[in-house]
Amino acid sequence: MQRNETLANAPAYIYLALFGDVDGTEFLKFGIGRYGTIQDRLDTHRRSGGRIVATRDAPLLTCIIAEAHVKRRVGPRSYVPKMDLKGGWTECFLPGDHVDLDYWLSISQAELL
Repeated sequence: MQRNETLANAPAYIYLALFGDVDGTEFLKFGIGRYGTIQDRLDTHRRSGGRIVATRDAPLLTCIIAEAHVKRRVGPRSYVPKMDLKGGWTECFLPGDHVDLDYWLSISQAELL
C-alpha cells in the first residue's frame, strides 16, 4: 500500500481535554484534529464543557500513530461518559498517570524514519 504523502504531512494536532460528566466524574479525552477543516474539534469540546489541557502540533500521520500509542497506554482506564459527548467516547479515560504528548509524538516520529 502506498502512503499519500500530502495527507500524511497535513498540519494536525493531538490534544487532551478534561471533562466533568453529569454525575461529577472527571475524565480525560484525547484525540487528533486537522488544521484547515471546517469543524474545529477543540471548540466543539469547549462548548460541551471541556477544558483543553494540552495540544501539540505535528503532521497528521505522526498524530495518528501517537493517538494509537496513547490509547494502548490508557486503555485500562477507559471510561464511557454518560454525557452526550461530541467527537466520540472511545478515547475517554479516567485520570491517572500523566500522559506526555511530547513523548508519544517523539516515539511516533521515530517510527516513521
